[in-house]
Amino acid sequence: MTPDLPELATVEIPAHARSHFDGDRFSYMAAGDPGAPTALLLHGSGASAPYWRHQFAGLAGGLRLIAWNAPGYGLSDPLRNATPTYDDYAVALAAFCDALQIERASLVGNSFGAGLALVYAHRHPERVQRLALSGASAGARGRGANAQTQNTARRAGYFEDGSGAFAYARAVLDLVCCSNTPQSVRAEIMQVLTTTVAQGYRPLRHASGLADPLNFAAGIQAQTLLYHGSEDQVAPVHAGVVALAAALPHARLHRLPGIGHLPEIEASQQVNALLHGFLLRGFDGSA
Repeated sequence: MTPDLPELATVEIPAHARSHFDGDRFSYMAAGDPGAPTALLLHGSGASAPYWRHQFAGLAGGLRLIAWNAPGYGLSDPLRNATPTYDDYAVALAAFCDALQIERASLVGNSFGAGLALVYAHRHPERVQRLALSGASAGARGRGANAQTQNTARRAGYFEDGSGAFAYARAVLDLVCCSNTPQSVRAEIMQVLTTTVAQGYRPLRHASGLADPLNFAAGIQAQTLLYHGSEDQVAPVHAGVVALAAALPHARLHRLPGIGHLPEIEASQQVNALLHGFLLRGFDGSA
């Protein structure tokens, strides 16, 4: 059975950050003990807060889980800058944490969310406990010039011809799934992909094209768990995650055989077991 989701909640964007947004509202989902260690869940470009359904079900015991909707996703108001960088999204995430009075948290990110977690840890090391990242890449440098050009061209076409969320979901379903993903899981992933909206996707994809985490990875001191599907076609293992793991001072790479770009859905039990131990105790077993 597909687990239930927490209710969607909203919080006001703090006044000090309001000028960055076309509106005053963040939306998010939360579960777990408010007094437990906090883990922020950061979705990818083709998802939203409900992406973390299985983590809410499997990790809420012992952790406070908060999944934001990035600007322009869900009921979160969009950024004013139509061509933002990752730094703009890091400003937004800091404002979100301020709104919920989150001083320090671990960050769990998939795809774009993984890149955002790295930038946020670079900009705000004092606010980050640990990083757990899936579908991560080394950005354009990891993909190479030709692959980057093809990647940018392909993604620029989504939502540009007047088609909607279901057309987008059908276009990318085989890309994010692996060859042996069960039909029931593909159906769940399809539902997640249809939550993507153009007003959020377009600026977020622009930021993704500018990503260069290898430029600052060596300075990130947080322990980092990279759990990566061996059949990830969006961010193949050879397209930078190995280099990223080598560049991060305190990182470990855990490969997930036969899994694609969305392991939190495809291999939810395996992922939850990894995340539970790491988020609560780190690599060395300390709290």
